[in-house]
Amino acid sequence: MEAFLKANGYTGAGLRTALERLGHGNGGGTQLQAMPHDAPVAKADLAWHVRAWGRWVLARARRELASFYPTYADFESLEPGTQYDPCPMRMLELDENGVAQIDPLNTDFDAAYLNDPRNPRWIAKPTVAYLWARTVSCKQCRATLPLLKTRWLCKKDNKRVLLTMEPKADHTGVVFGVQPDVPQNGGNAAQRREHDRRTGAGTMSRTGATCPSCGAIMTMGDIRFEGQAGRLGAMMTAVVVDGVKGKEYRLPTNHEIEVAEVTEERLRFLYADIPFGLPEEPLPSKEALGFRVPLYGFDTWRKLFTNRQLLALGAFVRSVRELPEQLTDYPKDWKESVNAMCLPIISRMADRGSTLATWTNDRETIRSTFARFALPITWDFSESAPLSDTTGGFVQSVDWMF
Repeated sequence: MEAFLKANGYTGAGLRTALERLGHGNGGGTQLQAMPHDAPVAKADLAWHVRAWGRWVLARARRELASFYPTYADFESLEPGTQYDPCPMRMLELDENGVAQIDPLNTDFDAAYLNDPRNPRWIAKPTVAYLWARTVSCKQCRATLPLLKTRWLCKKDNKRVLLTMEPKADHTGVVFGVQPDVPQNGGNAAQRREHDRRTGAGTMSRTGATCPSCGAIMTMGDIRFEGQAGRLGAMMTAVVVDGVKGKEYRLPTNHEIEVAEVTEERLRFLYADIPFGLPEEPLPSKEALGFRVPLYGFDTWRKLFTNRQLLALGAFVRSVRELPEQLTDYPKDWKESVNAMCLPIISRMADRGSTLATWTNDRETIRSTFARFALPITWDFSESAPLSDTTGGFVQSVDWMF
């Protein structure tokens, strides 16, 4: 309602008064008779009704999904000012509706303290995306080899963040790190591009992947063979969060890695009440124009999603299927229209929520699965946070419809 009233010119005190009359104040009831006769509330078109019921769908899905998408808080100030000792970030507790609660962490601070933006306090930083890399076992040293096209997390003129990578001491894999404020080097544009290319080079090239542990090369033929044998894995490399001054990058916590693993039993239980169940339908064969993923063992639609992505899509599908029972006060044609317009929202989420969606490091957004009319293999992919209000989330998918 707040967004609707703002779109219709309400601001400041007028906005607050209108919300209070609609029952969105401090516990007051609805006072529609006090609204002006020409109030826009009675003129909300289909788009606004879909936005409103989209929030209902989101609230239903959040109860089931919130524990799989934890939110963390950092202790810092909103503006530079007071010096303070750093504290480890903390995971926020959830209320009965699955909403992360930041207020309990700041109960030790009074209103005067919190009103000064220079004073440090706990600040929630919702997840924007989880960044992943496919993996394969090195044919020589058997270390877990991440398949990365690039290690640039963000590459802008004023913001340059790099994913660092070092072999483990026991040569079983690699250890990742996040390096902010990467300097530019080179006298002209061509030299800077070449330096950035070398600095952010991943493990993948046109010929295959180079193992950081032993230097052996896994050819594309080797990787295809491992994929068709079902031995391609994936590992989380970094997490993108929404900070005070824009998107920030950090390493995933052990808890985030654990909750990303959704069991087969959990999926089967969720999809038992959904028509056709899990998307086990076969993909077109590897001979189909533009379909390269079957070459690497991805021969069904289901294999293009992680289990957590399937869990999220299933939870939203089930919530949308419960929606018609809530539209009891709507005429039949409106009920059908509101429900029908919620269906493409799920399609939009699936387009941004597969293992073929990638992270765009210059715009800091998720590039959709169908960035072009093909399904090429992706080595490093981005997993959206469907409960967030940012790229790939349900709210953005609703707004995209209109």
